[in-house]
Amino acid sequence: MNSWTLKMPPAPTCGSCAGMFTANSMNCLTEAIGMALPGNGTIPEPMSERIRLAKETGMKIMELLQKKITTGQDPDPEGL
Repeated sequence: MNSWTLKMPPAPTCGSCAGMFTANSMNCLTEAIGMALPGNGTIPEPMSERIRLAKETGMKIMELLQKKITTGQDPDPEGL
């Protein structure tokens, strides 16, 4: 096993960071409480999945707006 094999899983490309620092922590937190779609805190920036997630997020926002669901409403305890 070489050093590249050990380094690759936690940091597969530029735009990824295995550290749970502020940005990663907040992304994972918003995902955990249901304010972001799954993958928000873990997909590295240059990967195509990030573009797919951005499109899905925009579609979900429009769906929620049509249903008049906003962040100003009290969260559903079951959702948390």
